[in-house]
Amino acid sequence: MGGGTFKHSWKVFGLYFTISNCRVKRRTACGYSRTGYEGEKLYRIKMKQYRQNDGHCPHCGRAIAFDSAQLHHVLPYARFSDLINDERNVLMLCRDCHKEIHCNPFLNARLMEEKAAELSIDLDERYNRQ
Repeated sequence: MGGGTFKHSWKVFGLYFTISNCRVKRRTACGYSRTGYEGEKLYRIKMKQYRQNDGHCPHCGRAIAFDSAQLHHVLPYARFSDLINDERNVLMLCRDCHKEIHCNPFLNARLMEEKAAELSIDLDERYNRQ
């Protein structure tokens, strides 16, 4: 049996991604709340975006029910807790598109780069500080 683990890192759009065959631990709470006031605010943002898009996913154009629509924080709330309730950072998507964005690091990185440029945020500062 060979020892060691496979690990590969690369930089895409200024962000670093790593593929590894190591076990992944379940993420623990990062000190942010997804209930209470934030939940009410995000519900209002979801309703507003649902009306703006006439009940269609802006990514694929498919009609979706309000209950099955999902909110996606383009800049993740774990690192950008100041943007958790900012409607400029939230997209309302269908379940399939939300899953596609999270499973495709290149698409996710492109969306993050575009949003960071729009909001004048330096991603290198938030992700690469030691």
